[in-house]
Amino acid sequence: MKLVKTIFKILKVCCLVIIFLIIALLTACSIYNYICSKKRKDVKVSYGERVSINGRYMNVVIEGDKEETIVLLPGYGTAAPALDFKRLAEELSSDYRVILVEPFGYGLSDVTDGDRTIEAITEELHMCLQELGIETYILAGHSIAGIYGLYYINEYRDEVKGYVGLDTSVPYQIQEGNIPTWVYSVLKVSGIYQTAMNLMPEGFSLPWLSHEENQWLMQITWNNFANQNIISEGKLFKKNLEKVQWMRYPDELPVVFFLASQSVDADDFWMREHENMIEGVTYGEIVVLDGSHYIHHEYETEIRQKLQEFWEASKG
Repeated sequence: MKLVKTIFKILKVCCLVIIFLIIALLTACSIYNYICSKKRKDVKVSYGERVSINGRYMNVVIEGDKEETIVLLPGYGTAAPALDFKRLAEELSSDYRVILVEPFGYGLSDVTDGDRTIEAITEELHMCLQELGIETYILAGHSIAGIYGLYYINEYRDEVKGYVGLDTSVPYQIQEGNIPTWVYSVLKVSGIYQTAMNLMPEGFSLPWLSHEENQWLMQITWNNFANQNIISEGKLFKKNLEKVQWMRYPDELPVVFFLASQSVDADDFWMREHENMIEGVTYGEIVVLDGSHYIHHEYETEIRQKLQEFWEASKG
């Protein structure tokens, strides 16, 4: 009996020590977070042009001046879409006028009020393109932008000339439920996220960006992490997916998916559901690239070359 009591006392002391260490660690992270936040305010970031939408400003970057226009849309939580897509945009600019749209809550765009419903997101994009005087275009999206793009195409069919998916989400993912956004708030408020950014800056930078651009990326990443638009969008993940469950691409719309091999290998449904999405489409194709979810970070040249072949074949 004495042995049992002794063990319980030791466990109790260990638990108290662990709790104390956790509190101490969180306190240290919070203080560190406060100090770093003050320093980050000194970083001045500027790129793109601002477009007025419903009294707020959406940031847009335009690359190239070709006749054909392609509009790039980011995946969920991509801190600075214009920087994330920079290498792909520069590659595509030899064939297209490339429009990089940073939705509200992303990049240098304002944070807006209201829920981030699929209706609001697509309507704001359409208003932005109208303000820029762009009437017809190819739509391209990464990750969750596949869902928004599908809805957008069904709303503004006459304007969209084709769709390019970059390892895009599919309606089948409604089974995964909403994104646990509460974790983001905990990581930011506690200071853990800030600490990780400073201890592992290479994990938050892109090797092809200049030192200044990576400083911008770090600043924007911190500014936008867990903002109200990102949180709202994550909470509405399932509801937004519900809106596209029965939607499909128009038969005559050319659609090409670039899928990452890691996504295909990780989920049995990934290839199957993308094949289902282009079933019945007159000209649809799937290209699997050996890499991770952010395939546009690795295969910008291959994507541009394949698009040239794809559009030529679809016209023939």
